[in-house]
Amino acid sequence: MEKASSPLLANDEDPIRWHFIGAIQSRKIAKLARYVSVWHSVARAKEIDRIAESAPKSEIFIQVNFSAKREGKRNGVPIGAAEELVNLGKASGLHVLGLMVVPPQVDQNSLGDIFTAVNDERLRLGLQGCSMGMSQDFELALAKGSTHIRLGRVLFGDRSALGILESKEHLGQGGPG
Repeated sequence: MEKASSPLLANDEDPIRWHFIGAIQSRKIAKLARYVSVWHSVARAKEIDRIAESAPKSEIFIQVNFSAKREGKRNGVPIGAAEELVNLGKASGLHVLGLMVVPPQVDQNSLGDIFTAVNDERLRLGLQGCSMGMSQDFELALAKGSTHIRLGRVLFGDRSALGILESKEHLGQGGPG
């Protein structure tokens, strides 16, 4: 919200379309709604209800989860449950762009299988978008049908070290500022 409301980024002629990626806290949706154009991580009916309420006609991706044990950090629904959320999103007046996945760490063959399964399901459901692939696997994701890739490290470098977040040297390179 801080970056999106910055006057330095305001441009009425060509406004930024902010994409929200990450687990959505339903209580924060109303605050985020004025900035977010596309929600990539929708995984619960409650989130769909809140987005439809706060930002009617928003664009969303339903997040699917392939983690065997539904890892605590992994958001999403099993791929077989995605259709129910897609239908709910559409019935709520939202524009369901497609499916999204952040796959578990697996070997390349398994990763390719996951990307293929997500793309096949989005095609079966008649959806236009497939949000999958990050810095380490975006080429494979594109080859398997991704329409949206999420690049951070490949564009901005490694931002995991706390020191980089405090360094003025990295302002304008994806760090705070």
